[in-house]
Amino acid sequence: MSPYLKEQPRSIEVLNLLAKKRFDLSPLPQAALTNVLYRTRANLNPLGQEILTDSKELLWLKDAPNVLTANSLAEARDCVGLLLTETPGTIGYITGGLEGIHLQTILNGLTTEGISTFIIGIEESCYSKTKGRNPLYSTEEKMSLWTQLAPERSVLFVIPLRPDFVSPDDYYDWIAQYLGIFRNKQIVYLGSKDDPPEIILAHQRRAASPKHCLNISFGNPPVHTSELLDK
Repeated sequence: MSPYLKEQPRSIEVLNLLAKKRFDLSPLPQAALTNVLYRTRANLNPLGQEILTDSKELLWLKDAPNVLTANSLAEARDCVGLLLTETPGTIGYITGGLEGIHLQTILNGLTTEGISTFIIGIEESCYSKTKGRNPLYSTEEKMSLWTQLAPERSVLFVIPLRPDFVSPDDYYDWIAQYLGIFRNKQIVYLGSKDDPPEIILAHQRRAASPKHCLNISFGNPPVHTSELLDK
């Protein structure tokens, strides 16, 4: 249990149930995924459209990578445990509201910088209360896209919707600790240089040290991934 989460009986019970929640998703074929990407083109700025073009080409040019998909957080914990045992090097970890293709280019680039594989938490799609819009992709579409575009040996899992009585900071602390990667020096947490200060501190706390955080951004000058969408 995260040290930042109040250990109320209701919290523990609900989180344990969420860990067992299954997402039995059927992978979409490549033709359907191409249509999904094309559908979102109008929502992207020029840099986002460039990444979109690269991703569509990869869908057809790249063999499906060898990735592990977990149907629940409980299964993800087992997959992560196996990955930690079998991987001597650094493992990247990322969660959050970033959707689909926005991270694919960076993740593939980081594999050349000593990060051998990734643990990727894909948020269950829902209406965004903060942004006031429906998600660009469904949960099934996001999982299918990442199954095709993630680097080799990545672990993919769906993050269940957060209970209203648990803060986002507490929830993601709990997920990291549940998966066995909270303050694990083998893990590098990924975030953007222009993330809000509280988000940067949260990543550093989960990684145990700023040295185990990797700040990333797109373009020159840097563009936050959320800004790849036209406002």
